[in-house]
Amino acid sequence: MLSNLKELLTYAEENNCAIPAFNYTSLEVITSVIKAAEDLDYPVILSFAPVHEIFYKIDTIFPIAKMLAQKSKAKICLHYDHGTDLNKVKEAIDMGFTSVMYDGSSLNFEENLANTIEIVKYAKPKNVSVEAELGRIKSYGLEGDGDTTSFYTDPEAAREFVLKSKVDCLAISFGTVHGEYQSEPDLNFPLIKKVREITNNIPIVMHGGSGVSKNDYIRCINSGVRKINYYTYMQREGYKRVSDLIKSNESSYYHDIVLKGKEAFYDEAVKVINTFKNK
Repeated sequence: MLSNLKELLTYAEENNCAIPAFNYTSLEVITSVIKAAEDLDYPVILSFAPVHEIFYKIDTIFPIAKMLAQKSKAKICLHYDHGTDLNKVKEAIDMGFTSVMYDGSSLNFEENLANTIEIVKYAKPKNVSVEAELGRIKSYGLEGDGDTTSFYTDPEAAREFVLKSKVDCLAISFGTVHGEYQSEPDLNFPLIKKVREITNNIPIVMHGGSGVSKNDYIRCINSGVRKINYYTYMQREGYKRVSDLIKSNESSYYHDIVLKGKEAFYDEAVKVINTFKNK
């Protein structure tokens, strides 16, 4: 069943847990994540980002995700991730996404805030949740492997941003990176707590959520993280399973590759959900 992000965040707040946001680039991911959500009776977020249109155009794959989410017995939020174009974010809202992220993190504070306010005013009457980003999460392979502390979110700026924008949740920079970690993540847990404290407990979003240890996931959740994005390591596991199948020479058919990928995606979704439950 379709749910907006605010509803899922309320559940996460009440249960001191986090909701996984799985970016999908194929039907295999969509069906595997939904099955895991149903089997474990846990809400999930299916996210689609504009950069993933190299695989399928949004008007091709989103209607499929929406149909399957509507038919599911699990609570599923359909999230538009990392939208940087105001018009495209509005189009996503009109398409039927139940949540959107406006990503103005590359802009100055005033521009980011003004654009986020515009999206909130457009989304809220349509019962669509809004996520924003303050500070910036680096991407390995695109911005180098150096220090991330200069990108950290400023708590005082976060208080003003949340108060004026009225967003439902806030992605902050506290040491995570997009992509595959090249070294052990060094996460600033006190910063998460400080932003929560100063914003009247705004739900915190963790980008670059793959590749973090189970202990650090739990510390993030206990500090106030309520949504965690997970993509890179799910795709990596899918590649590993398919690669092992090919090396084994057990099959010469593409459909077996598809099945092996689905198996990997399902197993990763189950593992992630069980961790994020924080039980």
